[in-house]
Amino acid sequence: MTALAMLAENQLLVGLVGATATGAALFALRQVPIKIGVALREAFSTTLTIDSDDSSYAHVSVWLAQQDAARKARRLMMAEAYDYEQGRWSLQITLGAGWHLVMVEGRPLLVHRHVQEADSLGKALGGGRQQRLTLITLGRNQSALRAVVADAERRYQGFGMVSVLFWAGGCYEVADRRPVRDLDTIFIPAAQKRRLVDDLTTFVTSRELYRRRGVPWRRGIFLEGPPGTGKTSLIQALAGLISRSVYVVNLSSLSGDNDLVRAVNQVGWDGVLVIEDIDAVKASQDRVTPSNAVATAPGGPVAEPRGVTLSGLLNAIDGLTAREGRILFITSNHPDKLDPALIRPGRVDRREHIAKLTRGDAWAMFLAYRPEGTEGEFDRLCGPDLPISAADMQGRLLSAPTVEIREVAA
Repeated sequence: MTALAMLAENQLLVGLVGATATGAALFALRQVPIKIGVALREAFSTTLTIDSDDSSYAHVSVWLAQQDAARKARRLMMAEAYDYEQGRWSLQITLGAGWHLVMVEGRPLLVHRHVQEADSLGKALGGGRQQRLTLITLGRNQSALRAVVADAERRYQGFGMVSVLFWAGGCYEVADRRPVRDLDTIFIPAAQKRRLVDDLTTFVTSRELYRRRGVPWRRGIFLEGPPGTGKTSLIQALAGLISRSVYVVNLSSLSGDNDLVRAVNQVGWDGVLVIEDIDAVKASQDRVTPSNAVATAPGGPVAEPRGVTLSGLLNAIDGLTAREGRILFITSNHPDKLDPALIRPGRVDRREHIAKLTRGDAWAMFLAYRPEGTEGEFDRLCGPDLPISAADMQGRLLSAPTVEIREVAA
C-alpha cells in the first residue's frame, strides 16, 4: 500500500484537511464583499480621518456640535469649547460614537466617531481613550470636507488667542485663554528676538528634515536670567506666534517621576511645554534628593522619598517616551545651581540669557507706554536704576501717571 493510499484511509486526517480547506474557502468568500465595498467606497467617495491626538480634533467636534444633526442625534457626548463672543470656556453636546449624517453646503457628509480605550502601555504613559473621526463625502468633490477643515483652522487659530494650561495632578486644566501677545511688546535685544523666532519657525516646518536625518523631532530652549526680565512673557508671545498652547508644569507639585512622565507625555505636537524656575527644585541640583523629599528627625522613621528625581527629569525630557514635535522651554533665575546634565547640548538646543533692560531697550519700552514722552521724563523715571528689569520698568510706567512724570521732570 502506497503512502498516499494510507493517508487517504486515515479518516481523521482527511476530515481535518477538508475542514481546513472549507474554512479557508469560506474566509476567502467572506472577504470578497468586504473588498468590493472598500473598492467601491474608494472609487466613489472621499474620506478624511482625524485622530484625537491632533489639535484639530477638538475643533471639528465643536463644529459638529453646532450642526442640526447634533440636535437630532441619539448618541451624544460632551466637548469643551471656547465661546469667542462671550470670552469664556463652555461645554457643548456633540455627536457621540457611531455613524451620523450631516449636511454641509447641501451635500451629505457621513461622520463616524470611533472610541477605543487605551491599552496598558498607553495608560501607563498617561494616555486615555483614543478617538477617531472619519468624514466621508460622496464623489470626488472635496468642497464639504474643505469647508469643515476651513472652520477647524479658523478655530485652531483661535482668533488670536492662546490657551494656558496647568498640570493639576492627572490632567491639564485650562487656566486662561489670552490674546496672542505681540512680539513688539517684548523688550529684549532685536537680534536675540530674531534668533528665537527663526529657531521656532524653522523647527515647526522641519519635521521631514529631522526624519531623514534620524533625529527626534523635538526642541529644547533654556531661558535664564534675573527674575522679572520677561522670560514667561516671551514664551507666551513665541507660542502665540506658532499657534501653540502653553502647558505649564510645576515640578514641586508632582508626586513623583511617573506623575512627571504623564504630565510631559500629554503635551502633543500642538503644545509648548514649560518648566518654570527649575532651579527652585532640589532634584535639578543633585542626583540624590527628590524634588519634595520629606526630612525626618534623627532617630525617627525613615520617610519614603517623594517627588521628582533628576534621573526621572532627564528621562522625561528626552527619554524613549518623549513625544515627537514637542517644544520644551526651561526657565531659571540661577542657572549656576543646575546639574550640568540637565542643560547639556542635545538636551537643550538653544540657551539664551534674558538680561535686564539696557538704556536702549528701556527707552523703547518707555515710548511704547508713553509715545509723547521725553528723555528727561525717562531719566527721571528710571535713569539712575539702569539696567532695570522689565517687570520693574512696567510697574513704574503703570503706577506713575504721565502728568506726574512731567511735573517731576520739569
